[in-house]
Amino acid sequence: MAINYDYNVENDFPNSQVNLDSLTIEINDSSITVDLEYITVDSGICSIFFKNSLPVQQKNTLDEIVNAHQGLPPEDEVTILSGLNFCSASFEKETSTSSTSYVAKLSMETAEFEVGTYRVGWYYEWKRDTISDDFLAMIELDGEEAIMQQSEETKDANSWHVESGFYIADLEAGPHKIVLYYAGQRSRYSSYMRRARLEVWRVA
Repeated sequence: MAINYDYNVENDFPNSQVNLDSLTIEINDSSITVDLEYITVDSGICSIFFKNSLPVQQKNTLDEIVNAHQGLPPEDEVTILSGLNFCSASFEKETSTSSTSYVAKLSMETAEFEVGTYRVGWYYEWKRDTISDDFLAMIELDGEEAIMQQSEETKDANSWHVESGFYIADLEAGPHKIVLYYAGQRSRYSSYMRRARLEVWRVA
């Protein structure tokens, strides 16, 4: 029988978000020797299941992994291109979450930009495995401003839908961070996202 350890996504993870792929890699690459079974996120609780209970030291290691987990996809699965006043990032892999708290799908950090006006563009494909509540998504600029928010109930469960758009932003000189998040209205269902792409370039 699998033994689970529960963590509060909002309080125990530094960015209040979990990426199941990255967390799995971080645990498997650690000094924990008990086999990891699977990980779930439901109603704001991340449950990590192992084949057997963890010794005290290995439980401490798990706590450290959770406290350091950034909630971002594995770096080798994200493609980033960067140039003078330009940056793009893509994460093509399909992922899912049953979390009602926002989970980061794609994060992009730019190089040093000049002060100016920039176009921030996005594209992603999404689906929700129910027609009874909403798929949720948000794009955040520099950790402060939500430049896009989506709350949409699909008419066709498990069919893929396309979302794209852009936002014009006046940016200060320096590096900038853009993050695409997604979630669902209720934890009993799952939200899916694939082919996530972000880009920003100077227009004036």
